[in-house]
Amino acid sequence: MYLEHFGLNKKPFSTTPDPRFLYLSDKHREGLAHLLFGTRVDSSFVLLTGEIGTGKTTLCRTLVDKHPDYFHVALILNPLQTPFELLASICDEFGITYKQDTQSRKVLVDGINKFLLQKHSKHHRCIVIIDEAQNLSSETLEQVRLLTNLETGDHKLLKIMLIGQPELKSLLERPELKQLNQRITARYHLMPLSEQETAAYISHRMNKAGSNTDIFSRSAAKKLYKLANGVPRVINLIAERALLGAYALNRRTIDKKLISRAAKEVLGQPAKNSRLTLKNTLTATSFILGLLAISLVIGNMYLSKKHQQPVVAERITPAKKTTVENNTEISPPSTEINLTAVKQAEAATMQPPEVKIPAAPSQKKQVELQTLLSQQMNQPDAIDSLFTRWGISSSSFSGDSACEKAAQAKLGCIYNKGNFNDLVSYDRPAVLELTDKDNKRHQILLTALKDKQAEVIIDGQQQTIKVQELLQTWNGDYLMFWKLPPNGAQTVQPGSDGKSVAWLNANLDTLLGNSPENPAPRYFGEDLKEKLISFQVMAGLEADGIAGPRTLIKLATFLAEANTPTLIPSQLSGAQ
Repeated sequence: MYLEHFGLNKKPFSTTPDPRFLYLSDKHREGLAHLLFGTRVDSSFVLLTGEIGTGKTTLCRTLVDKHPDYFHVALILNPLQTPFELLASICDEFGITYKQDTQSRKVLVDGINKFLLQKHSKHHRCIVIIDEAQNLSSETLEQVRLLTNLETGDHKLLKIMLIGQPELKSLLERPELKQLNQRITARYHLMPLSEQETAAYISHRMNKAGSNTDIFSRSAAKKLYKLANGVPRVINLIAERALLGAYALNRRTIDKKLISRAAKEVLGQPAKNSRLTLKNTLTATSFILGLLAISLVIGNMYLSKKHQQPVVAERITPAKKTTVENNTEISPPSTEINLTAVKQAEAATMQPPEVKIPAAPSQKKQVELQTLLSQQMNQPDAIDSLFTRWGISSSSFSGDSACEKAAQAKLGCIYNKGNFNDLVSYDRPAVLELTDKDNKRHQILLTALKDKQAEVIIDGQQQTIKVQELLQTWNGDYLMFWKLPPNGAQTVQPGSDGKSVAWLNANLDTLLGNSPENPAPRYFGEDLKEKLISFQVMAGLEADGIAGPRTLIKLATFLAEANTPTLIPSQLSGAQ
């Protein structure tokens, strides 16, 4: 009912594990890295534990939903099984046929072994993931351990991931499970979100649902963190109820009082530190009745109302739009990943809204954006300023468009329409097209973001404005440049060869902490694809194994390439 009210296209706080809404906090990123590590190394067990609702199952779903074709995954969601039942479930998940009336474990194990050998001969990998593994009996866990004895002379045929609550660690410490415990090669305990991560988590899920405004205030996010103790599932429950409450009260924003009311209904107890009186507290009964009443009144309007898109009267400059990779969801594959390198690279990650934009220093009084636009004299100066930002003079090149000139300067050019989060994820200066209060078009250069302020260049002069003002006038069009790899390739993918492939190989080895090959391979093979997928997962990109513009731009950010201008320079320099 509230989707139309807030301009959303899907529910942002569903409690069903959905990889499309995965927010990769530092903790979740490292947890996912451990799972990925376990899919590649020749080991038996990977252990992922965490409190209820911290996101363990979502990480599993992320891994399972987007695994490559040469991976075979058996996901066991019901661990309350006898050893025989578990073997049968694994056979069912892998598609292994067996006589339904058999009662022999040996028959099932032989079938699994035959299947594993067939897949190993094709260089495929087989993984069993057991969720809620703390509910496995000791006897069933021992049967799981015995499965890891299925091997060739030099390789384990089956990798097993145990996912469970903290008591799983205690279970594995029992004397009778000592052999299994010793075979665990990667362990990670997933902790709840911090206060800062909670705010970023809320913003991330709202953006994924289609929101481009701050619906939850800072105080609301802080209150939500305290009430939910940073547990994503509880955050979702309270935030969902708060959205319904705001809809019922016809509010466009959510404050901490509304969070307290929602928490009281969800948790069934007074919110901590809440001073709400009975008079201003919305009870569960009146809350639901209010929702029903409003839904009856506006139901027909809700169903018939259509979303409108802004009309673009003219463009920044004649140029073909560059096709870029879709960055709407995380699609991690199963590849090896160097955990030390993950931690080092995380410091350089630029993933708004997850990334915290540095606080702005004190400055002189800001001038309103509308005033600056009304005084603008030389709009083409914005594109000239973009070239200058890259250390290039636009007058040095010929051409009818900025993209044609950029190509001569060996720069890639992206001219597109998108939302603010999409723009910031590139972390590059961009020419934006704005519409003022008189419906006139303007071009300005966005050069930096600091807290809720944006630094822009208008008529060649540096100005500081509020991000909110920028969002209210920006029509979604943007133009930006990016540094091309050797040979000027805008996409490096399977089948590519030459300098660009060698360059990509060498840089990924550096970033992932691998021992570099000398000389670096010049052909895009399966090894390079797996390294690239590992990086894409680490960077929160679509893990398709193709280095398109978005991936190459993010790679340059992680490597902190010299002479590359960014929107958030302090974080980039901090990663060096």
